[in-house]
Amino acid sequence: TAVSAAYIGSRGYNGTGSINPNTAIPQTVNGAPFYPAGSPVRNPSIGAPSAGSWSDFVDSYYNALELEIHHQFSAGLQFRANYTFAKSMDDSSSMLSNQALNTPTFVLDPQDPRMDMSLSAYNIKNRLSINGSYELPVGQGKKFLGQTSGAINKLVGNWQLNGILTAQSGLPFT
Repeated sequence: TAVSAAYIGSRGYNGTGSINPNTAIPQTVNGAPFYPAGSPVRNPSIGAPSAGSWSDFVDSYYNALELEIHHQFSAGLQFRANYTFAKSMDDSSSMLSNQALNTPTFVLDPQDPRMDMSLSAYNIKNRLSINGSYELPVGQGKKFLGQTSGAINKLVGNWQLNGILTAQSGLPFT
């Protein structure tokens, strides 16, 4: 039996994200920016961009605890389980298919993109994977049909049953 535990961490700086440079001008309410409907935009002479502007403001963080257990039984049976407890954060999850990833297309305020720092659109907090394998006792040298050889052994020997189960928590809703 083997058991392992690991910490995985990464930090990304200056990734590319999409900014709409012509957003509404926020009002300040209780010290925080507020964007009421119909607020004037920064430059009314410019139409709303469909793609926005690309900028290198995106920062990201990933931290995870990974646990694994592996056991090999006698008679060709083995088992492995992996569990990951993770957190991924950024201020713009993706340049591609933003809407498909359940994340806004642009940051809220191009003057302060850090306001958008939150869970990544692809954050999976919990993930469990279990797999097992059983070598069937059939064929040359095995319990059943152990005296076979040649073509018959090639046909009935060295078969396995395998299974994988994966379960994970859902994606964040922003």
